[in-house]
Amino acid sequence: MKEENRKKRQESLSIIERIQGYIDGNLQNQQLLVDTDLTVEAIVKEIGFDNASSFIRKFSSVVGMTPGKYRETRLRS
Repeated sequence: MKEENRKKRQESLSIIERIQGYIDGNLQNQQLLVDTDLTVEAIVKEIGFDNASSFIRKFSSVVGMTPGKYRETRLRS
């Protein structure tokens, strides 16, 4: 049971690290949200995530808004 919790925690950290890297260091991926008409789901696959819902939840917890809202906000800027 403890091993299972440890693995889940590591997976969560891995997802958060990937999102943080996406947000902080990968301008090309950020630009996909703003500069393309790709759906969020297509972008999620493009950057290597398998589960769009999980990505959206984690993105929201890190950035404070959904990827769709991020895109909308950036397009207005």
